[in-house]
Amino acid sequence: MSDAHGPTIKCCTLQYWRKHWNDRKINFHEPIVNRTLEEQIPLVNAKHKIHKILVPLCGKSLDMLWMIDQGYHVVGVDGARQAVEEFFTDHGLEWTERDATSMGPGCRLLQTAPVYLQNMVNLYVPAENLDPVVKISSRFLAVDRLLNAERNIKLYYGGIDLFNRTVEGQFDFIWDRGGIVSLNREAVDGYVDTMKDLLCPGGSMLIESHDSVVFTEDGTDSPPPPYVMYENEFKSLFEPECTVYSIDRNLHPRAGRIFKNVYYLVTKMS
Repeated sequence: MSDAHGPTIKCCTLQYWRKHWNDRKINFHEPIVNRTLEEQIPLVNAKHKIHKILVPLCGKSLDMLWMIDQGYHVVGVDGARQAVEEFFTDHGLEWTERDATSMGPGCRLLQTAPVYLQNMVNLYVPAENLDPVVKISSRFLAVDRLLNAERNIKLYYGGIDLFNRTVEGQFDFIWDRGGIVSLNREAVDGYVDTMKDLLCPGGSMLIESHDSVVFTEDGTDSPPPPYVMYENEFKSLFEPECTVYSIDRNLHPRAGRIFKNVYYLVTKMS
């Protein structure tokens, strides 16, 4: 099927979101780090040590940079090539690239380039200034963390349905910032099965969702995406392998709409 503007693309499919990136319709991209994420990671880490974090449907999220700054090894996955590249270019990071053969044909792995990071340290932290009392901006301290090969960032370009535990193993923590509510409804069950398989025993998944209608600022209803999901749906999808708890909620204005955010902490049984 097509119209005067070209082929019709089914809502919330991979092609749909790629077109949004190509057309620069990315009002969903947040210019700040998520407050609930900042609050919850230390609490989760105190109960189950976090080393490796997965960000599915990651876009170019600033949350990933913040998690690197905290010293975590971060892996992101997105089906929009433009989003993956812009994460590196927006932050002045060079990257290396190769085929992600474990995901399938056409998939690629982009990750921070160690040589470039070393050059950044040489440029911004001259040898005579390496005294521990020297105050350096948090971003440059983050460069030092990135130099640790276990704490760099890997972004995979490819469909999330192609990402499995043979690619990067399992994860201690998964951060879904509105990913599940942006999927085509036919893809949700498969997505959840993938997330449960990727989460290590005792690991947790923090999910940003919406449990009521999203309004525009003039008070009228706004059609999906994002889709509305309720707590009983999350319990049905994740239990009995995982526990599901609602832990936070807030109103969040963005791009002319008011989002009623609800956060769920999903923990896999040990």
